[in-house]
Amino acid sequence: FKIADVSIRGHHSLTEKQLLDWLGPVQGENLFTYDLSEASKRLAEHPWILSASVQRKYPQEVQIELTERVPYARVKFEKIFLMDNFGVVLSEEKPEHSHLPLVVHPDKRAKPENFSGDKVIQGLKIMHYFNKLSFFENNPLDIAELVGNYRIQFFTRNRDLQIQMSMEALTEGFKKFMIVLDTLEDSGKKIKMIDLSFKDQVVVQDRISTNSTSMKRQTN
Repeated sequence: FKIADVSIRGHHSLTEKQLLDWLGPVQGENLFTYDLSEASKRLAEHPWILSASVQRKYPQEVQIELTERVPYARVKFEKIFLMDNFGVVLSEEKPEHSHLPLVVHPDKRAKPENFSGDKVIQGLKIMHYFNKLSFFENNPLDIAELVGNYRIQFFTRNRDLQIQMSMEALTEGFKKFMIVLDTLEDSGKKIKMIDLSFKDQVVVQDRISTNSTSMKRQTN
């Protein structure tokens, strides 16, 4: 029995042609000797595919079921790429995903295939928590810029507020922000920068015409 039909389910971002080109020859292969395990493994190696299952369906069909990865953010190297919520780089940016938050990598020459997104994902989760606060309701954070290996800075949509944090203490930094939140909201000042990277204090810099001042607030 030779394979005459291939049915694919679960694909949304990838086309059938892209999947079959990646998988290699299927139609015309012997249904009984076709290596289903190897085919599943090959499909799962595709950056966009989270899991894959390949099964025989008699008399002449192979069925493929996929779970695709879902774009979670964009990452800017020399070009902009898509990344899922596990930190896996998927492909170059697509126009329909331009609304996703942007992560700016410090080294534009870095190779996407060498990118480790674990810490970045934690930073994006903190960004999500910030954006749930009424303080950011009309001007959410939408850019996260990596500064070396240990710092991350967020920018609001209007680019008028910057938040700096330590990558090693993201949760602690968010807690410190919550401690000073009421003061920030009541001050009525236009805040330019909030630095949450220090151990026992929050540094707030406001915008006063062309000058700026710094305010330190103890949180312990």
